[in-house]
Amino acid sequence: MSLYAAITPVNFEAATHAKKLNLPLIAIEDALFIDRSDSEVHKVLRAMALKKTVGSLTQAEYVTKEHVFHTKEEYERIFSPWPTALTNSERIASICRDIPLFSSFVFPNYQSMNKNNAVELRERVLKGAHIRYGEISDGIMDRIEYELSIINKKGFAPTFSSWMI
Repeated sequence: MSLYAAITPVNFEAATHAKKLNLPLIAIEDALFIDRSDSEVHKVLRAMALKKTVGSLTQAEYVTKEHVFHTKEEYERIFSPWPTALTNSERIASICRDIPLFSSFVFPNYQSMNKNNAVELRERVLKGAHIRYGEISDGIMDRIEYELSIINKKGFAPTFSSWMI
């Protein structure tokens, strides 16, 4: 097993430590956005999650537009001072391609104690909806049924019900 020091397009600090510790570098992506404009939506969602306005968010409460997926050319330019970091990344990626674990998404199957997961999830969602909305309107119920049908069709009920514990 090998130990690497990771550098990202927005954080090169590990390069200094890697040199001192004689560790090889690896270039990794820390992107949250496909496009820079997605960062504005991110700020709105962070403000909602924190019950704040967008204007009152501090820099520590959201990530900047720089956390975007880069093209290969941008990546090569950003990491040009550390070409071995890119080589190491490519080598590790090629090793991972041959591991079956990385051929599809893996979601653990959580077993409900007394019911099947879809039934338990529905009960928990309805209980939460009563707490949140009080009386559940037809519109809310339709939306709940729609969302649950997608979750169940995709096979995610065990995962969602485990999150709601």
